[in-house]
Amino acid sequence: MEIMIVIIFSYLLGSIMSGYLVSKIFAGKDIREMGSKNVGARNAGTLFGKKAFFITAIGDGLKGLVAIFIAKGLGLSIEVQAVVLLAVLVGHLFPIFLKFHGGKGIATFIGSFLIFDFISFLYFLAAFVLLALLSRSATIAVLGAFSLLPILYFATYETTAVPLLITVTVILLLWASRTNIIEKFAANSSRK
Repeated sequence: MEIMIVIIFSYLLGSIMSGYLVSKIFAGKDIREMGSKNVGARNAGTLFGKKAFFITAIGDGLKGLVAIFIAKGLGLSIEVQAVVLLAVLVGHLFPIFLKFHGGKGIATFIGSFLIFDFISFLYFLAAFVLLALLSRSATIAVLGAFSLLPILYFATYETTAVPLLITVTVILLLWASRTNIIEKFAANSSRK
């Protein structure tokens, strides 16, 4: 019962959209009707400035961090923690409070992953920095670093539950960012 409560709580926590709250506080408007219409930090920053970007990114990251912190604090297994990570991310991507139209989940994932598996987070960060230097694109770097995580987990875990859950999480992140991916590759193709 405790596990189900934590999972449901994590989904609901993920459903609280920082960008939506920031837009209401900063401008009294609905961010879903402005700019890219996304409730994430990038759109908040574009519309309302750097302060709004950072507040949104930190708020979204804290959701993930808090969810995993609670799971760890209760002594839940690493497999359950991976489900909690997935639940908070699903809440962010498909928030019940905003008719299931959420953000891209990058800040929420990073916040949760930071405390879920710090060593793997450092590998993720190193891959991001290397890919950013090589590609000169934060979009390609973050998506590339995400894509390496399933390989890392399948290579280092004896059981398949956690690697499979991380793979599902990465697939959701890539799916949520599909518009950015398509735009990035279209822009690169048009330059050639």
